[in-house]
Amino acid sequence: MENSPSLQLREASLAELFWLHKRIGEFPGKASLSFYEDRLRHRVSLALVALWDGELAGFKVGYQSELPEQFYS
Repeated sequence: MENSPSLQLREASLAELFWLHKRIGEFPGKASLSFYEDRLRHRVSLALVALWDGELAGFKVGYQSELPEQFYS
């Protein structure tokens, strides 16, 4: 039986979010680590990375907006 590629999801570090962000051509402007630090500081947040065969392949991040009843994703 062949080994199938594996998909894993786990919580992300800010460095991983930044690394992936820089590699997505559809994102306008320059990415910065402070972009994520500022957005996630002192807010409820969740940041996940997807790993495909152990390599970072994508991310999802969400955080509480300025209005406490809203969660931006």
